Amino acid sequence: EGHKIKPSISVAVDGHITPMGLLEDVESDSEVHFLPAISGGWFMIIVMRTYIPKAGTGGTMMNLLKKVQQAFVDNGFPEIEILRASYGFHGKVQTIQRWESYEDYMDSRDKVRATKEITSLFSEIYPTLQETHFTELFSVV
Repeated sequence: EGHKIKPSISVAVDGHITPMGLLEDVESDSEVHFLPAISGGWFMIIVMRTYIPKAGTGGTMMNLLKKVQQAFVDNGFPEIEILRASYGFHGKVQTIQRWESYEDYMDSRDKVRATKEITSLFSEIYPTLQETHFTELFSVV
């Protein structure tokens, strides 16, 4: 409101909720997110990724995503649900992953990138895609 953030909005800078709001120092490459605030700053977050395969690679992509699904569970990360579109883009797949909080999700990103079992599978998935996957974050209200 005006030059102030509504009390119902939290600000996250580089993966951490900040009490400083708009006064928080940021770098030119900082990630800034405005999220609905919930008591204590903790809320369930859903990460949804959309994958659209190149023609002829949908089966390969799906098999690799199923391996990613298992690798996440094997390495202690939340399970990934895989949804295949029955109408719309041919072969479109969306994944949903539920996290206890935005901070948990952001803290996991470096751990996921350091897990060779997961990164090696994504290295195989990327060549099957028309373009890079699209990631969206949703808070459960």
